[in-house]
Amino acid sequence: MNSASPEEGPPAIIAGRYQLTKLAGAGGMGTVHQAVDLATGRSVALKLLRHDKSLSWRDQERFSREAALLSSFSHPGIVQHLDHGITPDGTRFLVMEWLEGRTLLQHLERAPLGADEATTLVRQVAESLGDVHRRGVVHRDLKPDNIVFVDGARAQLKLIDFGLARRLDADTLTRTGTVLGSLGYMSPEQAMGQRDIGPAADVFALGCILFECLSGRRAFTGQHTMTVITRVLLDEPPPLGQLSPAVPAPLSALVERMLAKTPELRPKDGTEVASELAALPQASFRRPEATPPGAPRPSAPTHLILALSHELTGIDTEGERREWRARLRTLAAPFNARVEVLETGAALATLPAGGPTEAARAAECALALRAALPELAVVLALRESTWPGADGLDAAADALAAEAMRILFRDSVGAPSPGVRLDEATARRLPRGFAPLHTPSGLYLPAPRCGAPGPFQPAVCSRPPALFTPLRASAAAIARACRALRSP
Repeated sequence: MNSASPEEGPPAIIAGRYQLTKLAGAGGMGTVHQAVDLATGRSVALKLLRHDKSLSWRDQERFSREAALLSSFSHPGIVQHLDHGITPDGTRFLVMEWLEGRTLLQHLERAPLGADEATTLVRQVAESLGDVHRRGVVHRDLKPDNIVFVDGARAQLKLIDFGLARRLDADTLTRTGTVLGSLGYMSPEQAMGQRDIGPAADVFALGCILFECLSGRRAFTGQHTMTVITRVLLDEPPPLGQLSPAVPAPLSALVERMLAKTPELRPKDGTEVASELAALPQASFRRPEATPPGAPRPSAPTHLILALSHELTGIDTEGERREWRARLRTLAAPFNARVEVLETGAALATLPAGGPTEAARAAECALALRAALPELAVVLALRESTWPGADGLDAAADALAAEAMRILFRDSVGAPSPGVRLDEATARRLPRGFAPLHTPSGLYLPAPRCGAPGPFQPAVCSRPPALFTPLRASAAAIARACRALRSP
């Protein structure tokens, strides 16, 4: 590479052939330029990996993997690979066709699509994705910004950015617990940091895209990362028929299956999605009657947000994670709570809405976890609505989710804790018998006052302490093992 760059002086020439003309984009790992192929006169996109010691060998191998994967594709719906290599000074580069046009993200910022238009568009993407999947590759970062309308024409779409893609039979470059993907489009299995991500993860992302095309809003939103991940793992998005009555029922049902939490319940790959979209009867695209005003909506779940103390985030093997997840689920089962464990060290649980005692059940579940596993820092937030109009409730839940993460990294194992951390809104919903404690560091829920006057008597008052002893010992052993693994 020449020493000069387009920003500093005369245009650089890469590999003696590609003359950089314009910086098109920049990120943490490198830059993308518009360039001219001096051998053909063709305008190309040239991606350069930053050449410094801050990049790990994984970053370099992932870049090389992207180039190798792209070179194996020849589908008209996938950006074309032209060249790749390493310059004499060690800089890795990737050359692709230059695409003039607008991304799907830019298009959706203006307006949602009609059902027929959205179906046609997503079917094209699914066909391109099907070719990727047939070659044993998973994209892992499908989102509207990675779909381009070439020359602005909706009839010609290109799938781009294979930076996170990998072959199913290749050794993974991702450490267990590393979350890859884009927030709001990553699948539940990606959000949990699982290593083995299959085509169903791309199907989930495509379901998020189709949902957004039809409704004009994302399926999973939130002001904080923690809130979005919570919704991906535990929430169902609002029914499309209620957000947009023009969406046909068969199409809405397909989107619902694409967004299933369990990979096995989704269409298996892009080809199957394309086939199902093609099979939808055209008659179903006629506008149905709108949902009558005041029609009942399904009850939304109440959420319990938990944060684990950082000493328990050092569990590194998949077996240890499965054991830890199973223990938490055992503890939460009596309260009918569903638990998912993130590899960031957070556990999320949801309790179905169940009348006036739901706040008490959530509090009891949090207290049971705190009592059984004193190594945990537990944060309780109650959120009743995932519906788009409930901005006030969602904002309060977002704030507590952020607080949960602050507590996660602040608290230490073995440090005395007043109890379960909660916010004012949650405290006001607790029945008599629970007495929130105000402290300089925040509001906490200590063990309930057994025998306190009032109609509600917490069930934990009658639960024998011995019930939690084996689980407490197991968690302590896990924590000791984690400390030993980090010791020099």
